[in-house]
Amino acid sequence: MKPGGNLVIDKFPRAVAGRMLGVSILLALVACAPSAPTAPTGTTPPREPPVSTAPQATSTPDLPAIVMSLAAPTVLGTYPSPGGARTAEVTVYDCVATPAGEILAYDVLEITGSAGDGRLVAASQLQYCGGLGAHGLQGLFWSPNSRYFYFTDARIGVPDGGCAIWLGSMARVDVQDGGVEDLGGAVVSPDGTMIASWISDDLVLWSVDGPDGVRIPAAVPGAVHGPIAWGPDGLALAYVQTAEMCPPWGMSTIVLHRLGEAASVILLESEAPSFVQAEWAEADRLRLYDAGGEAWTYDLTHDRLTGPG
Repeated sequence: MKPGGNLVIDKFPRAVAGRMLGVSILLALVACAPSAPTAPTGTTPPREPPVSTAPQATSTPDLPAIVMSLAAPTVLGTYPSPGGARTAEVTVYDCVATPAGEILAYDVLEITGSAGDGRLVAASQLQYCGGLGAHGLQGLFWSPNSRYFYFTDARIGVPDGGCAIWLGSMARVDVQDGGVEDLGGAVVSPDGTMIASWISDDLVLWSVDGPDGVRIPAAVPGAVHGPIAWGPDGLALAYVQTAEMCPPWGMSTIVLHRLGEAASVILLESEAPSFVQAEWAEADRLRLYDAGGEAWTYDLTHDRLTGPG
């Protein structure tokens, strides 16, 4: 379940209309034959008609269509591609009561050609209103080459039912084939050209324009992945890993990775305090936040931790 008010039913599915299943009946010709002698009236009781055991066809309500028929559409955002050939648009059909008594909302992300010669439903999200979790589609940006459109399916709220740190949610649609790729809690570099994200147990780096990324194994295999922070020059990033996903966090590890290098470097390991987040204060200094919210400073040049304060 996603956080923030609505229970999400669909994440990135294409819209699928419900269909009524039909039962085909094949008619056969019966050849005429001489009539058999008729039994005397009243000597043979009438036979009971056979009972059909065939499954009955049922229909599934098209809930998105019901919501769209009841709610007035609101265009949340319109995003022309850099070359102007396509436009991405997020439309919201806000919470309405359906005939079945459910309160539902529906968001849809569509991409159209500028000449009206193509329409792609890139993502849709059906929501039960009044629940908890993160929900809601929202456009983010186009890649410079206009191949990818980036968006989130969690514009409102945070996940419920867990104590782990929320890393966010990002996805992108490839307009060449309509494929949608879930990027997890991806973070964009300061110059907007690179993206970093956790995919399985790897830190993955790739160009905003590119289809494939470079995978770097996490510094501590199997440990919990924390937030990723890009350096101010976009040439390095730092992240935190912890032994546990909920307090007490256990051993925390501060890691530095420089672009172009095959391996990451462990800067610091600490259990008392446990650190849960790293930010860049300057090009050579990190601000580390412990489980109690206290801020510490790590000097990359002199390999020294000071604080809190």
